[in-house]
Amino acid sequence: TAVLCVPCESPSPSPSPPSRGSAGGDVGVGVGRGDVTVVDLCCGKGVFSVLLSYLAARADSSEACAPLRRVRRAVMVDKASSIGWEHVAMTNEDVGRGRAAAHIDAWGGVNIHSPEFFPRLLSLSSSSFSSPLAVVGIHLCRNLSPLALGLFNRLGKDRAPFLCLAPCCMPRIFLAKKKKKKKHRQKQKKQGRDVGSGG
Repeated sequence: TAVLCVPCESPSPSPSPPSRGSAGGDVGVGVGRGDVTVVDLCCGKGVFSVLLSYLAARADSSEACAPLRRVRRAVMVDKASSIGWEHVAMTNEDVGRGRAAAHIDAWGGVNIHSPEFFPRLLSLSSSSFSSPLAVVGIHLCRNLSPLALGLFNRLGKDRAPFLCLAPCCMPRIFLAKKKKKKKHRQKQKKQGRDVGSGG
């Protein structure tokens, strides 16, 4: 949660934009400019977003959850379109009951490699109801981590001042370069020992 630990004053929330869908689409939830929208890339079942929503509801009563006070919306993004997200709908119902705090939009069947994805991501921070984005990538495999970094950099620090990236594995080319450097260091070290013993 330290990624959201940025001191600020939370202004009064902006009026809610019109609703445009259900739990499976884009939903206007009245996010204020002082609030943060979390974008959960390659979210899978959305466990992180759901947990975040419930923890954010404890922000006023728990010092550990206090940095989550600004989180009022989460957007889950995943390539799969057949994931059962009934628990997300239940979480959104709990937002209305005050048990959870961050409304969750589920973007299923969305490929972040697609050229159409970035404009859609950009739209989250381009409207009059927009708020800063916190880009999150948990357990991203291979090229997804560099892609997430690229998306974050393209958004810019004004639109997306927060990033939390916890990769699963890095691309093979990255690992190959790392392995090559390690071998080179070992070779230099060995040559140094040989020179020392020969002197």
